[in-house]
Amino acid sequence: MVCLGLASALLLASCEKEARIYSDTSEPIVTKVGGEFVIALDFDLIHLWRESYDETMLSLVEHRFGDSPQSGEAGIAQHFRFRALKEGETEVVLTKLDMDGKTVLKQVAFQVRIE
Repeated sequence: MVCLGLASALLLASCEKEARIYSDTSEPIVTKVGGEFVIALDFDLIHLWRESYDETMLSLVEHRFGDSPQSGEAGIAQHFRFRALKEGETEVVLTKLDMDGKTVLKQVAFQVRIE
């Protein structure tokens, strides 16, 4: 009986919904407190994206490299996985820097609403 309960709990945990992936700044991010989302931007092996966000509203759970979210495109993207900490509105700003680590090549902002 205990084994069956444990197996059910493990199965449910493994079936948790994946975090939604965003790559278009025109699409607002809407999540709930405790919810997670991913921002994924194309990566070109020379320039890195750096994140900036309000740490009282969001927590960076994971930063990794993975498949590009653009359907039909092969490539690598930087993935930033965030967890919402409290209700309100905030933004995540991602800045693409040149190899010197100082020169800004591009900057994008994602609007986030936490319910």
